[in-house]
Amino acid sequence: LNVKMPLGKKHFITNLKWILFLWTYLCNRSLATSKCQNSDGTNAADWAILYKAPAQPNGAAGNWANNPVAVTQNNGHSFAKAIEHVFAPHVDNKFIAYNNDPPDVPKVRTKSNSKGNTDAAAWIVHTVPGFPKARTGYLFPPAEVQKGHLLICLTIKEDQIDTIESLNVKMPLGKKHFITNLKWILFLWAYLCNRSLATSTCGNLNGANAADWAILYKAPAQRNGAAGGNWENSPAEVTANNGHSFAKALEHVIGADANNKFISYNNHPPDVPKIKTKSNSKGVLMMDTRDTDAAAWIVHTVPGFPKARTGYLFPPAEVQKGHLLICLTIKEDQIDTIAMTLRIATPLIYYNDIPDAQMDSRPNLKKLANGVSRLTPPLTVTQDTTTTGAQSLKVTIYSKGEKSRYGNSVLLSFNSIIEHLLRQRKSIFEASYKTYGNVFKIYRRVLVRKLKTSIKVWTTRDKFLKSDCKTFGRNLKLVTSPISVDGHASSLENDVSQWIVSEPGNKFCVVDKPYHKSQAKEPAMAVCIDDATIFGHFNRIAQNVENCA
Repeated sequence: LNVKMPLGKKHFITNLKWILFLWTYLCNRSLATSKCQNSDGTNAADWAILYKAPAQPNGAAGNWANNPVAVTQNNGHSFAKAIEHVFAPHVDNKFIAYNNDPPDVPKVRTKSNSKGNTDAAAWIVHTVPGFPKARTGYLFPPAEVQKGHLLICLTIKEDQIDTIESLNVKMPLGKKHFITNLKWILFLWAYLCNRSLATSTCGNLNGANAADWAILYKAPAQRNGAAGGNWENSPAEVTANNGHSFAKALEHVIGADANNKFISYNNHPPDVPKIKTKSNSKGVLMMDTRDTDAAAWIVHTVPGFPKARTGYLFPPAEVQKGHLLICLTIKEDQIDTIAMTLRIATPLIYYNDIPDAQMDSRPNLKKLANGVSRLTPPLTVTQDTTTTGAQSLKVTIYSKGEKSRYGNSVLLSFNSIIEHLLRQRKSIFEASYKTYGNVFKIYRRVLVRKLKTSIKVWTTRDKFLKSDCKTFGRNLKLVTSPISVDGHASSLENDVSQWIVSEPGNKFCVVDKPYHKSQAKEPAMAVCIDDATIFGHFNRIAQNVENCA
């Protein structure tokens, strides 16, 4: 292409900044967006035009219908969708960018000689300086909202790529202002079919890099949450599909990937109403099925989350509640160890795509997936594991079946009699029942006994179970409500997380069961982390406890 501009258009050219994008999608199985999109970004389109008047955040589309959302939004309109794999991190999409003065665009050196069958490409021309920022998230420059801008997208055939790629701008020396202000960017990327890098590890605070572990505590009605390392605010809302640790860790759970396989469990699985289960566990156990030793275990408290292979969606109703999410990067040889503890806790598995070849070498994982031998003794197990980092976390998992190993069938029958008498208001048995009932509870007879310390407990509680300080050095103290998570209040009425800290010691445990009488007969699991820093953050939250007798 040879662009020649008349001298009479000097002022127009001086202020007009063009950025051109050319991309292609070169693999049938890629999810990359390589075509123009309709006004709300839900379907491919042959072309798209958006004219944004000064100080108007939405702009008008090709028939001057108002754009459905503001151009500052990272979804819901044609151009956000069209360039989603320019601004969002994507390890499989490669591109070339050149510009005489590129705004916030890194210098990339790459050649693509990939070949594929999908004929899909697009060319975007627009007038917005400093836009988009490659691989750093969608950001329409705030200063440009006050200006008028034009954006045009053309869906083209791939055989036109070379024509546009040979673009050559020739300008007389007298037009140096044009050269200074005219900015061209050409993006070319392809999905490399056989070189996909599955995400099977935890992500750091903004999801840009792998991490050994991640903890996110989201206070009620707070969209971002605080990261457990130092209660630093998460950089993006938990409802966003990128820009934070758990969106990154789950990117190949919510989206299709040939190499990341997982088991997902939840007592309230997505889109399945009124499931009856005694388990309260929620989590994802995932692995990379190639030679790469990469795996992760995510434990969380969010019902209906995540939706496997159907896109990232944090349930809107759960934003108003307090939630806790924990991710641990593990070695693949620890998967069967974790699977053993999960077998005892009998979680409700709603998705599993781990291949049989991987199952066959992991007997506990296979039994977990098939629901085999759930009630075969021992009915309480303790397993140790670690994360993979140089300064790895020491993790201990305690799992209790429906009938704890501290009881037997005779005691269970006696327990039924006691319950019957209590229902008949025979108060003479109440004290004995409370003492006896502790035999089966994960808090008192598993955690206190195993940790060999007192514990402070944050969870909902029923009218039967109270703080218990009868045994010296083995107290169970309930944390008072509300608590403060990095300045954000959280109360028992709207925080669904359950966790404990040891006293003394450096133990922090997340528990999947509330402190209710029903826990005596139900399966339960606790994941305990021995780390002074993590313990310190949660211990400060748990400063105030109820009076204890």
